[in-house]
Amino acid sequence: MRRKGATMNEVGTYEYWEAQSQIQTYAEELAAANEELRLTNEELTQINQELTRRNEELASIRTKAEQERQRYYDLFDAAPEGYLVTDHAGRILEANAAAATLFGIHKDSLPARNLVHFFAEGCKGDFQNLLFQAVRGKNQHDCELRVQPFRKEPVTVSINVSSAYAEDAAVQSLRWMLRDITERKEVDEAIRQSEAKYRSLVDDDISADFICTRDGRILDCNPAFARMFGFASVAEAESANILVTYFHQEERAELIDRLQQEKRLENIERFRKRQDGTRIHVVENIIGIFDAAGNLVVTKGYIIEDTERLKAEEAMKQYAEHLKRSNEDLERFAYVSSHDLQEPLRTIVTFTQLLERKYEGRIDPEADEYIQYIVDAGRRMQVLIHDLLEYSRITSKAQVLQPIRTEEVLAQALLHLNPIIKEESATITYDLLPVVQADPQQLRQVFQNLISNALKYRREDEPPRIRISAEKTGDMWQFNIQDNGLGIEPQYFDRIFVIFQRLHTRDRYVGTGIGLAIVKRIVERQGGRIWVESELGRGSTFHFTIPAVNESES
Repeated sequence: MRRKGATMNEVGTYEYWEAQSQIQTYAEELAAANEELRLTNEELTQINQELTRRNEELASIRTKAEQERQRYYDLFDAAPEGYLVTDHAGRILEANAAAATLFGIHKDSLPARNLVHFFAEGCKGDFQNLLFQAVRGKNQHDCELRVQPFRKEPVTVSINVSSAYAEDAAVQSLRWMLRDITERKEVDEAIRQSEAKYRSLVDDDISADFICTRDGRILDCNPAFARMFGFASVAEAESANILVTYFHQEERAELIDRLQQEKRLENIERFRKRQDGTRIHVVENIIGIFDAAGNLVVTKGYIIEDTERLKAEEAMKQYAEHLKRSNEDLERFAYVSSHDLQEPLRTIVTFTQLLERKYEGRIDPEADEYIQYIVDAGRRMQVLIHDLLEYSRITSKAQVLQPIRTEEVLAQALLHLNPIIKEESATITYDLLPVVQADPQQLRQVFQNLISNALKYRREDEPPRIRISAEKTGDMWQFNIQDNGLGIEPQYFDRIFVIFQRLHTRDRYVGTGIGLAIVKRIVERQGGRIWVESELGRGSTFHFTIPAVNESES
């Protein structure tokens, strides 16, 4: 373009250089195009070489294709899941052995059958929907339906279905994979029920259950935890730090240190704090959860409040001490009183008997009768004091617990009772009896008192028959003394073991009513118990237990 005011020479020179610049630009562009063409030729040469190599590889691949195809069919048939191929309508084209087993039918019978017929009635509609979606190219995964095998119970299967396409991109067939998940579903349901049961147990648990981090942040807790520590709700408790339930943070630090070493802590008693500052006594059971490096990361456990129990135990302890002192004083009083009463009573009876012998018949009959009353009452009093002393000696006298042969102790008791046994024409039998851990003198008294009772409370129409047996129950031997006597009504089963309690008048059966109370006290002092089974008019069986002895000790 001509510059305004320029001369002709100036214009010519300008256009010349402008043309030279364009020629230079075209030359550079041509050189670049030639270089690009050269590179393209080289690249095409490499591509040609690569195509040649790939054609050679393709030839090799084609050679192996049939082998892979056969291998595919082998794997297809041996697969643990059921594999099928169907057409658009669901008619089976191919199926493997697992599918045949799942349907309960021979594999050769599957082709041409429609797959829908193998699903349970309530699932056929869902199957048709799967089929509809798959035909439209929408693959389906992990669909759960119920299959009804031939002559078998229904099973639950997980289904994956995908479309196989033809060269024209149209859906050619459908491929199905069916996996039997019945057992897994049962396990899942069991787990779900278990989790629900666990949650219910935790929520309903009266103990305070909790999970918290090492630094005390509460991750989970139950309503009992919230109530125990005075939170308005579980949500409020879970927003707090468990440190607020301690009077001193050092207690929590000590607990963490112990957990790191011991892994779990059981029945730890301490005082904890409610939100209003109230002090409560608790029993803690806590375990630690650790990471792969062995570091404590979470603590969980349960806490039981036993403030009232602690108070009750303290009160019970004080009461027990008081009762122990009272019993000791009472036993001492009974023993001393009974012992001291014997001498004056013996004097009364002796001198009354002297009066009876010296003046009998020399004064009026009424005086003789009065003297006889005094003598009889004195003798009864002597027997009563003797029995009371025996009763008090049971606890005042030290026990000599040792392994003893029961048959030897029983023989001593029977020897002592021999006169009355003969007098009553009684028959006494016993089985092979064990070795027990007991005081021999007191055990002899137990046998003697129970057998004596059986002889005393006999029936008039037949002589006494008494059978003694023993049987092992855990670490105890249970002895059974059975008779054919009068029997006892059920309402008196406990009363007969109470001191001075009698079921019959003194005129009919002599005695003080202490015998069975002595037996009960001896048995219980030696670690056993005693009870009776009876039916009025058909006899009684007294049972009592005594600790067994290890074979090595016997």
